Amino acid sequence: SIPEIMNLKEVPAEQEGYVREIYSDDELEQLDKRLTAAISDDQVDDGIVVDEDGNEYMRHTYIFKLGWFNTGIPTSDRLYRISPADSNRQMLLTALLGWTGIHKFFHYKIAAGLLYLLTFGGFGVLYVVDTLEFLFGTAYYEEVTYDDSGKDLKRFKERVYYRPLNNKLRGFLLVLASLAIAVVLMRFVYFPFINSQYASACGRIGLSI
Repeated sequence: SIPEIMNLKEVPAEQEGYVREIYSDDELEQLDKRLTAAISDDQVDDGIVVDEDGNEYMRHTYIFKLGWFNTGIPTSDRLYRISPADSNRQMLLTALLGWTGIHKFFHYKIAAGLLYLLTFGGFGVLYVVDTLEFLFGTAYYEEVTYDDSGKDLKRFKERVYYRPLNNKLRGFLLVLASLAIAVVLMRFVYFPFINSQYASACGRIGLSI
């Protein structure tokens, strides 16, 4: 299938968290050419192509990441599956409640979700960036599947992108809303709480002296 050929990463079941690519860059390039030639001629808006099974795909530039850090370094163009989830609803959820990490918990990113929850969305920065990704059409998540058809159990990660927004103005307004929420949370909740804890700690130290 297209996901198995183009952008799946194999993870041995006994080594959770270890990721290695099945194909080299040269092999991916050759497979991409063969896949593009074999794919259905049916086209939809925004450069989306449809295969014979009705699955939709869009070409994206793969950006090299170091853990959670996005380096911004483009490596290669690949076809990625488009999520069946409603991108407008997901952006609305991220814009209003992303500071709680709910969109991370939704995709089983527990550590990232806890980080967002404890820091109000990475001090409001990461949360707003996540909302911006929907506006720019770069929002995605990693879907995990297992294959036990062979001798060994195999675990795969596939990058799945959300469909680009149809209403860019609505997306822009949601970005502004997320920015406003981040500012309010930092100004009136997070920083006052930190200052109160700091003052309390200083008071305890003074009393002990």
